[in-house]
Amino acid sequence: MYTQNEYEELLRAYRLIGRTIFPTKGKRVEMRFETFYGAKYHETYYIVLDQNEKNCQLSIFMHTIPHFIPLKELENDYLNKDIYKFRNFVDDYLQAYVKRREEIKILQQNKGIINLSTNNVHDFIEFSVCLEKHTMKISIKYEDLKLCIPTNTVIYQIEEDDNNFITRLKRLRKLEKYFKETSLLKAFDNVFVDAS
Repeated sequence: MYTQNEYEELLRAYRLIGRTIFPTKGKRVEMRFETFYGAKYHETYYIVLDQNEKNCQLSIFMHTIPHFIPLKELENDYLNKDIYKFRNFVDDYLQAYVKRREEIKILQQNKGIINLSTNNVHDFIEFSVCLEKHTMKISIKYEDLKLCIPTNTVIYQIEEDDNNFITRLKRLRKLEKYFKETSLLKAFDNVFVDAS
């Protein structure tokens, strides 16, 4: 069917789109997921599938997928019904995770950011931005880990007196909408261009 060179060229072409499925030794199939952000490749993740000889059903033999991705649920819901849907959902989770993580890294490099905290899933971020007359505290939550756009954002403007006591705390709901409509970095730029 294909020569070895043609087969390797085909694998390279599929690898460019970030998802590859190929046979391995025995009755196993390997899925490879390339993650990328900002025109750069990041980690590669793998799922090795085993095929039951009696009923031809696939099951996950081993994987390198992060623990917070609901792999067992995806396996039960999609693997033997629609392998492409299974692959696409796993890829959505991985790409969203890498994008959130990389955007947080970029955000940390911004000089005005203080007290940034997050977790290893990067589904919750909290930070403050010092502006000329006040500080803004921002809390962001991603409830759907397949998405790169937050589901919940709270922004407070904090004004302090000369002794660093809070004199006024005001919720800025109009600015919160930016974070629910676009990626973290675009929303950050929109909010702080407007706030300066």
